[in-house]
Amino acid sequence: MSVSSISPQNCHWALQTKEGVYGGVCEYELICETTPPRPLPFPPCVHTSWGPGDSAAKYGLTPLQKGAIFCTVNGLAEVRFQMPKELRFTAKVKSNDRDEKALAGYIMNRVVGNNSVFTFRSAASDRHCLNVVMI
Repeated sequence: MSVSSISPQNCHWALQTKEGVYGGVCEYELICETTPPRPLPFPPCVHTSWGPGDSAAKYGLTPLQKGAIFCTVNGLAEVRFQMPKELRFTAKVKSNDRDEKALAGYIMNRVVGNNSVFTFRSAASDRHCLNVVMI
């Protein structure tokens, strides 16, 4: 997809003093020169939100990375959590195009010191969901 932008001729900055809220607004026109590919849905996961859930805080797990969506580097991605004590996990990988059992061999969990490390190697260019569960 190729996208070009046109700088705004008039850039409007607004200041709102009501309830101490302020913000700037600048408008741009984006022109898509080619048709983008059909958007793909995210894979099915247990929760509707991505990233550490309520259970992570409940068990004192601290994510050692920012964000909830990762891009693999050469098909490899790692998710790390700092643990306050030894905990046991299981992890599942889900995809829209592949069976969960077929993806079972692409995820590994190990404990390094007080960190739990989940390593995922992607077999194909696809979107995946990593579901980490306490056991």
